[in-house]
Amino acid sequence: MGEKDELLQSSDECDNGTFPDDLPHKPNIFLSAKAPWLTLVMLNSFVWVYGVIQVSMFMLVLPRECAVLFPGEEAVGLASMLGIAGMSQLVSPAAGLFSDRMSSPFGRRRPFIVGGSSLALVGLYILWFLSKEFREAGISDRSISDSQTLYITAFFVVNVGLNICFAAYSGLIPDLVQSSELGRASGIMGVMSASGALLGVYSIGFLDREPFSLYIGCLILVVVVTLLFVNETPISSPPETIVLRDVFHVYFESLKDPDFFWVWVSRLLYYMGVSVQVFMQYFIRDCFHMSLEDARTATAVTSMITLASSASIAAPCGILSDSYNRTPIVYFSCVLMITVYAGWVAAFELWHIFAWSFLYGVANGAYLSVDYALACDTLPDREEHAAQALGVWGVAAFIGSTLGPVFSGPLLYALGSTDESDVYSHNGYAALLACGALLLILSALALSKLSKDY
Repeated sequence: MGEKDELLQSSDECDNGTFPDDLPHKPNIFLSAKAPWLTLVMLNSFVWVYGVIQVSMFMLVLPRECAVLFPGEEAVGLASMLGIAGMSQLVSPAAGLFSDRMSSPFGRRRPFIVGGSSLALVGLYILWFLSKEFREAGISDRSISDSQTLYITAFFVVNVGLNICFAAYSGLIPDLVQSSELGRASGIMGVMSASGALLGVYSIGFLDREPFSLYIGCLILVVVVTLLFVNETPISSPPETIVLRDVFHVYFESLKDPDFFWVWVSRLLYYMGVSVQVFMQYFIRDCFHMSLEDARTATAVTSMITLASSASIAAPCGILSDSYNRTPIVYFSCVLMITVYAGWVAAFELWHIFAWSFLYGVANGAYLSVDYALACDTLPDREEHAAQALGVWGVAAFIGSTLGPVFSGPLLYALGSTDESDVYSHNGYAALLACGALLLILSALALSKLSKDY
């Protein structure tokens, strides 16, 4: 019997309530086979605040702040901020490594959630102060360099803190949820993520709420919920000593497992494929001949429709995947997403975009419902190294979201340039969406390499 088979057998025994004597420590006591919905909601509370902050910040807050911080160069400034946010995700595997080996009476995950949240709160308070200064007093040419440095530093601190939290949170589900319930837990994760994003976009984009006070309040609420309602079993033996070599190897060790590797590749390609949506505002502006302000409003409405339909479908698909296989749901998601791209190309009225966006949300919600569960199914070592492996899994989304525009942006420029420097042709956007469709096909094909049906 191979090492992975032994670990899977150990996991199955743990699911049944018994623990092998040769495990390095007693793992957490799993929830009952049918854990209450509220319990799974509490477990997934962090991904809700992650959605509240990340989606609305990148869609609404950063573009406005960059217009002040980088006058005349806001596009370059925004791209730089997105790159900084992406780089901060590289902390996740290392944070997961330390979380996996944490020996604390409060468990392995909660100390990192509290520590990462504290770091993020410091950064958010600084951003709140700077944003208030921008609105009330403006920013002088003399102080712009100092303001840029402080804002970028605080923004990086926020994202590092949130990604430390996310790495620890990712380990909670494998620790506490039985294998037969992973789809249900993953589906609720999708609902929480989409509903959090929906709250953030609606509160800031339509109710004009001050963003940073909203972020701080929601983050504090989630930390309190996690401390009060999430119970972990501390490890009973001293953790292994971590050396520098371990930190380096953590970024590659999990990918040596073939099934986990192909799930990682599929996720990377999926996020490359859906990253074309970053050009949606320009697509609506150029193809429907709208002002940039009207295009922004239409894009916000599109996002609301997408998030609402995504939240509505995630939980049912997650439950379905527990009874059947998860990979067919990914195939369905990719096929439907490709159909949506074709619909967007053929659309000639704005309401067509809204209607297809509803189906986009269904496709993305279906994918999110099994994305995390599929990663948990293929973990090389669920008992000992779940958080670090899931940190590596999380990096796939960052790489995909970053590489996608790198390929599709130049394609839009090459095939869609017109006599007007800031307007692109319909053919250019058709090529852009065709590129996204090709990447989604490759994402589905990557899962066909798995050793068995999950």
